[in-house]
Amino acid sequence: MKTTRLLLLMLGIVSSARAQLEPGSWYTGACFRVAMNSSNSGDNHSTNFIINPGTFYTINDHWGAGGMLSYQTEIDKTGDDQKNTTSSYSVLPGVRYYGQISERVNCYLQGLLGIGGGTTKYEYDGNESKTNNFSWGAGIKPGIMWNIRDRTYLDFSYGNLSYNHTTYKNPDTDDKSTSSDFLLDLNTWSLSLGLYYAFGGKKGEY
Repeated sequence: MKTTRLLLLMLGIVSSARAQLEPGSWYTGACFRVAMNSSNSGDNHSTNFIINPGTFYTINDHWGAGGMLSYQTEIDKTGDDQKNTTSSYSVLPGVRYYGQISERVNCYLQGLLGIGGGTTKYEYDGNESKTNNFSWGAGIKPGIMWNIRDRTYLDFSYGNLSYNHTTYKNPDTDDKSTSSDFLLDLNTWSLSLGLYYAFGGKKGEY
């Protein structure tokens, strides 16, 4: 409940405040996230790593446009004899709507479209198999940019609301299957951290 109230407060600030970033400025950098989980029994372990390099351009006081690339690796282990490894890549064009919390802290709401693909390798009791996947979708997420020094910003984002459609294909048999997911993710591990550097605009405003 506290997390939901925090997100609603952030969205309210975004809708009513003025952006801090100068129109005509670019900022480029990357966000990353690392998550590790294990079950209560200790037999199931999951590790997830995501990195999103990206560039955005500030169009006016509130709006920015740009995009990200995404690379994700997820490893799931069950006991000592089963391991599933998924590697995927995505292209994510999108927009951001900004608000200002303080002189050095901006909040934003980010909307992204995504298209990409990847491979999952299954290892079980000495045997291996693979599945290729192709996915597309869209999502929105809130975040905060903190101007820590000159033109350098830390980027924090948490949670997302997304829709994804994925097609899976076995390369050996050509068998296909699909899945569609509409997800509100408020898991603690959905927190990501980024670092951006701004170019252009008026240097004195940073």
